[in-house]
Amino acid sequence: MHPEETFADDQVRFAGVAIDVPDEQHGTLRQIGPVIRFEKSVPDAPAPAPRVGAHNARLGEVTRSPRWAPVRAATRVSAPLEGVRILDFSSYFATGFGSRLLSDLGAEVIKVEPLAGDQMRPLGDLFEGANRGKRTIALDLRTPEGQEIAHRLVAEADVVMQNYRPGKAEKIGLGYEQLAAINPDLVYAYLPGFGSAGPKSTLKSFAPLVSGLVGLNFEGAGEGNPPIRRVIGNEDLYNGFLGAVTVLLALHHRAGTGAGQYVESPQLHSSLFVISEHAATLDGAAVPAHRLDAEQMGLSPLYRLYRTADGWIALAVFGDAAFGRLTTALDLPDLAADDRFTSTRARAAHADALAKALTARFAESTSAHAFELLDGHDVPAEIPLDHPIMPELLWEEWALDSQRVVEHHHPEYGWSREVGMVIHLSETPGRFKGGSPQLGQHSAEILTELGYTPDEVAALMATVCKLPTAAAEES
Repeated sequence: MHPEETFADDQVRFAGVAIDVPDEQHGTLRQIGPVIRFEKSVPDAPAPAPRVGAHNARLGEVTRSPRWAPVRAATRVSAPLEGVRILDFSSYFATGFGSRLLSDLGAEVIKVEPLAGDQMRPLGDLFEGANRGKRTIALDLRTPEGQEIAHRLVAEADVVMQNYRPGKAEKIGLGYEQLAAINPDLVYAYLPGFGSAGPKSTLKSFAPLVSGLVGLNFEGAGEGNPPIRRVIGNEDLYNGFLGAVTVLLALHHRAGTGAGQYVESPQLHSSLFVISEHAATLDGAAVPAHRLDAEQMGLSPLYRLYRTADGWIALAVFGDAAFGRLTTALDLPDLAADDRFTSTRARAAHADALAKALTARFAESTSAHAFELLDGHDVPAEIPLDHPIMPELLWEEWALDSQRVVEHHHPEYGWSREVGMVIHLSETPGRFKGGSPQLGQHSAEILTELGYTPDEVAALMATVCKLPTAAAEES
């Protein structure tokens, strides 16, 4: 579908994610509102975007004391989430990626897998990206003994994250009410495909299906073009990012109130978040947002790629002053004096003519010469790489030194480099805790920590924690 058509989807309407917001220019607009569902810390309805300077008078007001204050005494930590324990019952990428981001920030994450392992284990790069730095225990959660072990883990946990289809967690003793009875302080983060209820709630959710539902395949195609096959980085990555934020917000609420809660952040909602710049009138007509042009070169004549005599150049020019520097750099005084291009509004009205003039000028120059001219006049520009940045980036020593890339020896993959810390805090930096665990690698260790005797551990490892023969030999 096109993005504006998504507002009328039955699951979107059921979830109440689309909200009506007053707008001075368009009347009332339908937009994407808060996408995370909180049991207790329910957000207020968003107000319309303010006019410029609308709150200037508030600058002189006395600052009020904050309503939020931690209930626990502050202790010095070496990582932001040190002391937080997360149980990850998820499969595939999205939810696991969210808990991995939290692991990078110091949380202890225990991945609870079925005896056959996460279905994503055969996809080594994806599994590594979603599960590095975690410990893992393999459990048969269909058995009372397996559920008892899970419940013991829950009793000592701060967060549970899972993405089972609706109803499955309850069948194996992992529903919110069941676990809250064991641990009332628990943050229970559910990241399903389409939601815990509603007309699409029982459907499976995989990329690029949700991208198609929310209109991103048209977004990536360019104006007037048929939809492209897929847009990378939506359902899984954004659901992981939003899942991590969901947990952080719930932990923030718990720190201030002492109360755990149920929170829900479906894949569908994270994909709606991706298109939240789009709006529609109440009769379903699109209110134009930034739109990729038909040639897929960019969003406007001054924010796009241009072909040069030997390659490409990318521009990101905003405002009259930057446009003036552009015309000076390219020696186009007639363009600067043309009434069609003397203001942002005029340039937008004559976008095709401006793009045609710049296309002709860049075609006369090499990429290197064009960049030299533009950079010398403080015009934002760059020569695009003619190949993907990966995997070369992984072998840049500056990236390794800054921990943007990390190196380690993995028992299955050997020496490996991968993207490292993506969040940097000066006093409490994140930490790389090693590669992804092998199936059941920490089962006996975790059972011992839970208070099982050596004989009990041996018995459980032979029954509810017993791996298939091949997996056991590899471990």
